[in-house]
Amino acid sequence: MATISYNQVRVILEKERRFVGMDMSRLDLSRLNFSGCDMRGAKFQYATLKEASFANANLENADLNGANLAEADLEFTRLVRARLSHAKLHGCRLVEANLEAAILHYANLTNSDLRMAVLMDADAGSAYFIKTNLTDVNARDAQFTSANFNGAQATRADFSGADMGEANLQSVSFVQCGFVETFLNDANLRRALLIESDLTGAKLRRTDLTNTNFANAILTDVDFKGATLYQTNFDGAVMDNVKNLEE
Repeated sequence: MATISYNQVRVILEKERRFVGMDMSRLDLSRLNFSGCDMRGAKFQYATLKEASFANANLENADLNGANLAEADLEFTRLVRARLSHAKLHGCRLVEANLEAAILHYANLTNSDLRMAVLMDADAGSAYFIKTNLTDVNARDAQFTSANFNGAQATRADFSGADMGEANLQSVSFVQCGFVETFLNDANLRRALLIESDLTGAKLRRTDLTNTNFANAILTDVDFKGATLYQTNFDGAVMDNVKNLEE
């Protein structure tokens, strides 16, 4: 389908509000209200969507690669299997958005609000989650290789089974979070707070744990081979069958 024009978008918004499979690539659609629209399979490659509202919209399988969604409202938005590589999502509201199996390579979610969002099986390799709110996020089995979480915060988030190898988790505050069987080899966890979190069976080989706080965490079966443990806090932690913990 050929790319539709800005004026055609406005007409559809005033009528059926259905954009299934339509191509809006490279259009400037900033501040338009797409809330509740059916946009399955729509294309927004390199579109400008700053401060637009997609609340409760269905963007399943949509192509948003390279789109600028800065400060957009994506609350309750369905983004299952959406493609968002290199998308600008900084300052977005993604509360309870469903990003299951979405592709987010190099996406920038700095300062975004992802509370209660679903990221199960998402691929967010090298994405930016700097100072992002990830409270109650479900990110089980997601891919976060080399992603940057510097200064992110979360309570009760679940990263169990996720691949966070070589990720930057410096200065994160992840309290009561799940990292069961999570792959964290070669990650940077300097000054991270992982208080009361469950890391049962996690892989922390060669991980930088300088000043990391594991107070009251569950570290059963964790592998610390080659990890940097300078001034690491294990007060009250459960450490049954810990592997390769070097003094």
